[in-house]
Amino acid sequence: MRTWLPVVFLTAGALCAQEVPVPDGKGRLLRLFDLDRVRAVEDAPAETTGADAAPAGTPPPKDSVALSAPPIDTASFLRSFLEPPLGAGDDLQVLGGRWLTLLGRPAQAAALEALLASAAEFAQDFVEVEIEVLVVPKATFESCCARPLAAGRRDNAARWQLAMSHDDADTMLAAARAANASEIVGPRLTTSPLQAAVLQIAHQISYIKDFTVSRTTDGVIADPVVDTVVDGITAEVRALPLRSDVVAVACKLRVQQVEQPIAEYETTIAEKQKVKVQLPRVSGIEFEQTARLRTDERVVFAAQKANGDYVIALVGASIRKQAK
Repeated sequence: MRTWLPVVFLTAGALCAQEVPVPDGKGRLLRLFDLDRVRAVEDAPAETTGADAAPAGTPPPKDSVALSAPPIDTASFLRSFLEPPLGAGDDLQVLGGRWLTLLGRPAQAAALEALLASAAEFAQDFVEVEIEVLVVPKATFESCCARPLAAGRRDNAARWQLAMSHDDADTMLAAARAANASEIVGPRLTTSPLQAAVLQIAHQISYIKDFTVSRTTDGVIADPVVDTVVDGITAEVRALPLRSDVVAVACKLRVQQVEQPIAEYETTIAEKQKVKVQLPRVSGIEFEQTARLRTDERVVFAAQKANGDYVIALVGASIRKQAK
């Protein structure tokens, strides 16, 4: 006996292109959405601005840093903001780069359609995401930042995360800068709703890793073995305006620093020849967060490095209307 599933084709103006009830006895639906109806462009290179930002469309440098975590794809981004969240057996995927497919309950389908409706409403506008990253010495963090960030401490670990108003965040940063906090980078990324934006500012630092020894008739020759280590920042964001004053933001940020100057150690090779090798000390911190963020707020992340200093990252978002 064959089971025929009813297929519902919706009108051309509807966000949902097709709907199929799933015969699993749980009331779930299989819904298909056409992403081309709700986005202005499909994953085109995003614009970045800031002191160190390359012109829009410029490929990242060969030595740029990649995030260790998977990229923020469209389905993962939308999944983070579904209410109620997906449960066991539910799924959300993009097929063929265009077709967003939901296997879930009607309430989840309604929530997803509301998110896509927001994407359609703001499709011609831009989201500006501003990121500030500072390195704060331990004493300065404890005197200027610990109290404002106290409510965001995570499980008694040396990590903090919370939303702050622009005024409160600016006050905290001004106090830290007036002490001896140093700013790494303050880029601004401009992207379209649901479009990913990636900024990579990194460079390679060469150092003498080792020596190779070769013998000649005149004695021993020690040739240096040069290696490189990466120092820099990688930021990835995906955003969606929900209202004129609220933006859904997913952000991944990785900061990797090489301690300068690179430590040198003297050692002895063949025939008691003394040489110096270098051993770079590298510290890295990675933040990852999704949040519904008001345009007058910033999400603040803080974490302690191995050397006792702190890295503070602030992420804010605003909506820029496209010029008519």
